Amino acid sequence: MSISVNTVITDTINETERLVLWVSPDGNYGYWFSLSDGTDIPLKFITADITASIVDGICEADLFPTQLRPEETLSITEREYRDRRWGYIEEIVKREPEIYERSSRLRLLQTVSTKKGTTVRNLYRLLGRYWRSGKSKNGLLALYSNCGPKEKPKPEISEKKDTRVQKKDKVTKILTDTDYINFECAIRKYYLTREKRTLKSTYEKLLQDSYTTKTDDGKLKLFTPTEMPTFRQFQYWLSKNRDIATMIKKRDGEKAFDLNSRAVLGKSDYGLMGPGAQFQVDATVGDVYLLSQFDTANIIGRPVLYFIIDAFSRMVVGMSVGLE
Repeated sequence: MSISVNTVITDTINETERLVLWVSPDGNYGYWFSLSDGTDIPLKFITADITASIVDGICEADLFPTQLRPEETLSITEREYRDRRWGYIEEIVKREPEIYERSSRLRLLQTVSTKKGTTVRNLYRLLGRYWRSGKSKNGLLALYSNCGPKEKPKPEISEKKDTRVQKKDKVTKILTDTDYINFECAIRKYYLTREKRTLKSTYEKLLQDSYTTKTDDGKLKLFTPTEMPTFRQFQYWLSKNRDIATMIKKRDGEKAFDLNSRAVLGKSDYGLMGPGAQFQVDATVGDVYLLSQFDTANIIGRPVLYFIIDAFSRMVVGMSVGLE
């Protein structure tokens, strides 16, 4: 089979299909378009290489199966829609082989986009639709069949057993002021402590303290689900009523809050007139142990390093090393 326009070349090894768009007058080369992926870029091929692949059985050649609607079945609205889109690319699809060559294609599209008042990306999309349909104008029609969600397969129902499951209405507790008081007590008692319990553990303690009753044998029994708040309700209440600063202070301590979480409201050199106006002192414990000069087997402790810095110039103006 000879290679001509609208010939589909199928690669039997890679399972890809390409549609021939144009063949040179001497038949030595041409351009084709991939039907196996979403790219809209035509590529060049050498006719002799494709012919050899067909002879060797690597590729197969078939005519493009046209499956487009006949002209008489189109409505007036559909024809106007198609012709309007065709007007964008009509003058450039005839510029063969320029429209297929990378070096000249972008220049042609930019010229038409300026003239027609559209974008180069839109022209690429319309060209792809046109080429993918076998170079037919009807390929520019709206694809209404592709609109909407994908159809989901219906589950098979056994004749012997009805697999339908009836969902029971899940009833949750309506929270009252008493519940909010219980939430507050549980948060203060278990969550805002240095023990750092998780919110889930705090919720379990809440149920144990406020939503249980003792049985005859002395064991605790939880209320029914409709009488207990859910973890989601407890979590939502906390997100609406928590104080971040207070929470960090209670769980990590005041010092940790001041060191890592407090707001920084200004700069240390704000309002200073110049060097020497204000000094800052910082102290840190050295990561070494000192030995006594009289008895080297006696460890006397770790040194404390003090640094004095000029707040304006950031220069170190003094340093001290001591054991106190």
